[in-house]
Amino acid sequence: MRHAEEIQRMQKLFYAQVASTNWKRFMFILKQGEPYKDPMSIPGHLVHHYNKLTHLSSFPKPEQKARLKYYTKFLFVRDPFVRLISAYQSKFQRYNKYYYQYFGRTILRRYGGQPNPPQSEEKAFELNLRPSF
Repeated sequence: MRHAEEIQRMQKLFYAQVASTNWKRFMFILKQGEPYKDPMSIPGHLVHHYNKLTHLSSFPKPEQKARLKYYTKFLFVRDPFVRLISAYQSKFQRYNKYYYQYFGRTILRRYGGQPNPPQSEEKAFELNLRPSF
């Protein structure tokens, strides 16, 4: 758990790949107050910046415990296979330099029959080379 946003004594505990971007957008909008914007108008990358949301760890220990004890807490879970597919799609079916460099090239080399995959994800996309199941 990295973020714990408070809106009217409610805590949303965020976990990756469980609609966290959309929920962070929603909480971000609520925190801004009225008039409420369309959550989809907030760029996804903006809500993932570390300083944009409140972290439970930013509070003193007694307040952390009180929040966890007295606030309404909720989280969402997903089917593990659906979560895996979603992570694959967001990391390998779109441009993602970090994941291509650190994981995609290795996957193409080991399982994609590409002994020397392209150095960049742009070139791999041009050649329609993507890590696949």
